[in-house]
Amino acid sequence: MKYTVLLNACYHRTRWISDIVCPMHIQKTMEIIIVTDGLLKMNIKGREYHIPAGSAVFAEPFDPHSFQSDQPNKCIVLEFSPDLHEIFWKWLETHDAQDRMISLPDKTYAYLLSLIPPETQVYQGLDTSHLQAILMPLCHAFLQGCSFEETPRKKHSDLLLQALDIITKTPPETLSLKTVAKQLGIRPDSLSRIFVEQSDVTFHSYVQNLRICSACALLCQGVPITEAAYQAGFGSICSFNRVFKQIMDCTPREFIRQNDRDERFSDRELTEPCVNYIYVRKEPQNDET
Repeated sequence: MKYTVLLNACYHRTRWISDIVCPMHIQKTMEIIIVTDGLLKMNIKGREYHIPAGSAVFAEPFDPHSFQSDQPNKCIVLEFSPDLHEIFWKWLETHDAQDRMISLPDKTYAYLLSLIPPETQVYQGLDTSHLQAILMPLCHAFLQGCSFEETPRKKHSDLLLQALDIITKTPPETLSLKTVAKQLGIRPDSLSRIFVEQSDVTFHSYVQNLRICSACALLCQGVPITEAAYQAGFGSICSFNRVFKQIMDCTPREFIRQNDRDERFSDRELTEPCVNYIYVRKEPQNDET
């Protein structure tokens, strides 16, 4: 299996991806995935979804989610600020989604494909009006087809949003619960509680996944394993290898052998303000076993 790393650098865009694979991560954006071919496996807040062609699923900001591609698939990923569809966003602020996946009506599906840029423009960003034209029928379909439960709690925390910004701007070697809490002006145990309450993931787990994603990007640039481990914020190569294996299900050396270098990372700083990195499976060469 081979992978290439793509940096998720734009808040309002759509792109086509084949066989997407990504460890658990959190985003500040809304994310809608439309599967056009095959079957995509996705985990959102601990619930597993098997998404067939013609179906769509959404992840809210701060929802921990991951992707797997046990079978070949192709999908469209939409990323956008939640306030671009205010009605849907207001609904989500007071309701928990019990089921996030829908089968798109044929007319809606055909209409969406007519609006979304073709695969040859996979990295093309969309202007706001174009994106809203796509979001209106999608969000309406989710409101009609998904099951929700009313909840009195506020689901989205400004403090968590600030914490994510601080995390991405803090050098990995100095990043800790204590340093982030100090910048926010709150106690470390309060920040720990906010993380779990608002995202269902611990601060430590999120940072570990973020560091592994950063390490993967460095490895794909040809950075040696030991150097990548320390640059990503690990205190020892032993702990790095253990966590890498746990999250990526392979060792760093196996990851390097499986991957081609992506030249787009040669002069790009790893200061992406929101998400981590997306790992996209590529077709193996004929001479590989």
